[in-house]
Amino acid sequence: KTILASTTRSNLINAVTKTGKTTLLARKYLNQQEHPGANKAIFITANALATQRVLEHLQRITALSWEEDWIGTFAEIGGKLLRRYHRELSYTKPPQVVSDHAASADREAARKTAVQLHPDTASAAFHEQWNQAFVQLLRRKNLATPRSLTIETANLFAKVVQPELAGIRLLLADNVHDFGWEELLALSALQGRMAQSFFAGNSNLAIYERQQDLDPEHWLALVNQDGIKTHSLTQLFGVGNAQGLFLQQLAAFNSKRVYESAFTCAADPNS
Repeated sequence: KTILASTTRSNLINAVTKTGKTTLLARKYLNQQEHPGANKAIFITANALATQRVLEHLQRITALSWEEDWIGTFAEIGGKLLRRYHRELSYTKPPQVVSDHAASADREAARKTAVQLHPDTASAAFHEQWNQAFVQLLRRKNLATPRSLTIETANLFAKVVQPELAGIRLLLADNVHDFGWEELLALSALQGRMAQSFFAGNSNLAIYERQQDLDPEHWLALVNQDGIKTHSLTQLFGVGNAQGLFLQQLAAFNSKRVYESAFTCAADPNS
């Protein structure tokens, strides 16, 4: 209830897996949208499976289809946007989507352009220049890739030419700890023009997990920004974020087991 009622401009829902982050974001989205149609919010997911889970959750609650709303990964939403608004970004027709590997030569050419303007290749300015040089090359060929669609999503919202996009004032992003560098840049760009944003993620997973090639430095920059309010679902278990990933996962697992077993053992006084 606290999260759904929050009036803070930037919010972080910080918790481990299976504790309700996605459900909360879906409920916040539904409260804002009320029904499919005129878009008032954008819901960014980490992968196609997560997109389907959100769509099924909304459909289960409302018995309506939300397929055409701005719900999905940056690439999924970017594809929908460019089919409608490609001319605003100088495409002559809706771009053909190819793999990032197929555009690797264009990506390298854009990197060389960015190096000339921003020699510090670790800076945000370098990455921004690299991204924009990359999409400029693809626009001339009417091509797009998953990476370029991420960039173009932010570009279209930055232009805010279409009333449909200007009316979107709520940004929701799920499992942000799984986002890469370009996605975090795009997320920051979108956040800058929203009235309110809610990010959901797992700080411990972002900082300590090394198996998924995550980006802890940029995660910390995102969630430690001034004015962001953190809502820790983990506190429901009496476990702090500093107590380690394993203990958090254990708490989440045990809470789920307690919930599942409550129905089977309620009649047994020994249980």
